[in-house]
Amino acid sequence: MEKQKKRKKIVLSSILLIIIILNVYTIFFIIERTNDKKETLNILQQINDKIEITEETIPTTTSKTEEENIKVMNLNLNDLKNINSDTVAYLKVNGTNINYPVVQSNNNDYYLNHSFNKNKNQEGWIFLDYRNNINNLDKNTIIYGHNRLTGTMFGTLKNLLNSSYQKNNNHYIYLTTTNNHYVFEVFSTYITTNESYYLTTNFQENNEYLNFLTTLKSRSTYNFNIDLTATDKIITLSTCSGSNNRMVVHAKLIYQN
Repeated sequence: MEKQKKRKKIVLSSILLIIIILNVYTIFFIIERTNDKKETLNILQQINDKIEITEETIPTTTSKTEEENIKVMNLNLNDLKNINSDTVAYLKVNGTNINYPVVQSNNNDYYLNHSFNKNKNQEGWIFLDYRNNINNLDKNTIIYGHNRLTGTMFGTLKNLLNSSYQKNNNHYIYLTTTNNHYVFEVFSTYITTNESYYLTTNFQENNEYLNFLTTLKSRSTYNFNIDLTATDKIITLSTCSGSNNRMVVHAKLIYQN
């Protein structure tokens, strides 16, 4: 009987200790995430103070209808390179608050937990796939970002799955590099498993690439009625959606200068 009481006390003490450890861990986790978010917001403010972005309307011949207006972003990317030399582009996605510099390192891991100022930060940053060449766009240019509930990084990319977004005509993604302005038009939005197929960047033949595009288009939750050919170039935005899924957006290059 006495042994059973002791055993029960040990079990209860162990459970209590585990609860305390979990609570302490949760508190530190919340504090860390809060500090990371504050740092991210401070960085964004510094970026806004550092650069001036103007918009220029481009000819409506690139649009489907005369009512649509497409604007390119004009900014001096060197101002951002002075803060972080890994800067390769600036990204804006209509229908979201995604309006960020894009960085690139020699791997796809570093900016998962480093901010624009290269400090450790679990919010990470928006980054270009290390395999891509920003100076000569590949068939598939891929950009990653965390899906933060705070709405930072790619946290609002899910807006592109909403019917209110899908049914309007403003399905454009803007990418500005040192030498070029690019405008892409969304043709596919969906959630998929954690796979590598849609992250393919190298294609041996036109038929292989066209089959790839057809597959991406067929996955879309909405038919954007965009025609695709083997000569098209696309941009892919990828973020997590739950623990094992990915939310993906594909858009076709429709303008560059």
